[in-house]
Amino acid sequence: MRKRIIRISGLLLAVLAFTFWLTLGLATPIQTVEDALEAVRAGRAGELALDQADAGKIAGFFQFAQTKQLGEPEVTLSEHFVSADERQVVARFLAIEYNPNRTVRQIYGGTLMFALHKSAFAAWRITQVEVSQQMGPHD
Repeated sequence: MRKRIIRISGLLLAVLAFTFWLTLGLATPIQTVEDALEAVRAGRAGELALDQADAGKIAGFFQFAQTKQLGEPEVTLSEHFVSADERQVVARFLAIEYNPNRTVRQIYGGTLMFALHKSAFAAWRITQVEVSQQMGPHD
């Protein structure tokens, strides 16, 4: 009886450890894009396995907000299924310019489309970045 309890406890512990490893170790398409956005925003685009032109497209959105002194743009990500090994992530950027009396002067927005391919069991690779809507005044 005691050996049985030890075996079951060991098995449960192994299952819990494996589940914990999977949840922490698996990168999702959204996480991959978040990491890329953060690296480009922080000036570490060279650390990414990303085409320089694509990194430049991302940087342009952050530079627009910086040039206009808008602060950090708010970024909203949504994932779209293409196939088992392919996803698209849409990144919507939003920045608001305020008047001195704290009323909204102008809203700026833009959209980037990220194409991702599953490169390994738990890894996604950005294969292409497209500017869907250039960062600018929102109508």
